[in-house]
Amino acid sequence: MSLHDEIVELVKKHELYRENCINLVASENVISENVKRALGSDLASRYVARPKYYGGTQFMEEIWEEAEKRARRLFEAKFANVNAIGGHIALMSALCALRDQDTLISSVSPENGGYPGLAKERSLVSLLRLRVEHLPFNTSEFNIDIEKSLEFLEKRKPSVVVLGASVLLFPQPVSQISKAVHEYGGKVVYDGSHVMGLIAGGEFQNPLREGADILLGSTHKSFFGPQGGILLTNDEELFQRVSSQFFHVTMDNPHPNRIAALAIALAEMEKFGREYASNVVKNSKTLARELAQKSFPVLHNSKGEFTSSHQIVLQFGAFKSGVEFRDKLEEANIIVDSGVRIGTSEVTRRGYVEGDMKEVARAIGLAWQGKTEEAKGVVHHLVNEHKTLKFC
Repeated sequence: MSLHDEIVELVKKHELYRENCINLVASENVISENVKRALGSDLASRYVARPKYYGGTQFMEEIWEEAEKRARRLFEAKFANVNAIGGHIALMSALCALRDQDTLISSVSPENGGYPGLAKERSLVSLLRLRVEHLPFNTSEFNIDIEKSLEFLEKRKPSVVVLGASVLLFPQPVSQISKAVHEYGGKVVYDGSHVMGLIAGGEFQNPLREGADILLGSTHKSFFGPQGGILLTNDEELFQRVSSQFFHVTMDNPHPNRIAALAIALAEMEKFGREYASNVVKNSKTLARELAQKSFPVLHNSKGEFTSSHQIVLQFGAFKSGVEFRDKLEEANIIVDSGVRIGTSEVTRRGYVEGDMKEVARAIGLAWQGKTEEAKGVVHHLVNEHKTLKFC
């Protein structure tokens, strides 16, 4: 067997395996057949650039313009850039445009669920030679401490405040922070990588409407598009500054097959996004409640609320427990990370509703108790009941 044949066989095995699993990884989703078709089209072999450099790009340019138009309409933004091949690249480009020789930025710390790419070491902060001071955080509410943060902003005046987080259970005080930052001339960037699909579907805060200067993020988490990134703003001057940082700075080819795939996903989200996003949040709340009733340590705020997003967090404490949890569930064909940050985006796209989430919780409980075969049986039944992708 040739190497090519071995790889093809491994891909087939992977697809068969994952089709028979329940995926609860919060940073993943599943794409439609039309999106897959665009990714595997002739566009995957091509280059496209602005200003035009390559010949043969007539239809690619039309696709590009349509993707941007759909993004502007869906997110109610005046300007959209779909060049970024990931949310990380979108954030890097924004920071490149906004930095100066001694830029201080602020964000939620990774220890409190913030993006590790904004940690003090081995991150965008160190790569771009920025300084970072993290925002005060209220751990009992699992949210930014707004009173202490306003005091911090008045005193330290960071040039850029990056809101959003990798663990984002509840809306953040975007309006109050934006007002404070704008008073001294700073900018607010909202990294919505995890909640772009919920923002698009009207089930989470709209950062641009609440005062953020830029909304950016990934297009493959709660948003059910291809791996990639997107950036939106209502500020033309800011849009031009950030857009100038993509080509030959943070990236080169924007992957026209990805842009076409994103355009299709944007249309799917425009048509089905509200129902999808509503179901995602309902499923998260139901799964969190069911897991808590089974004595899992589900993170909650002082009001007893578990989540308002697609995410649920289990507080095992030691990382080893998270690894053990991940591995036990994987034996039963339930996929999670070792965080443990559970997400309901993909199962919702597969048509799971609140009643199904009770069964998912039962399967998780059985797997954690070591009743692997019994858990597998529940998983097998659920998977077979949800073979047809929804919202497309």
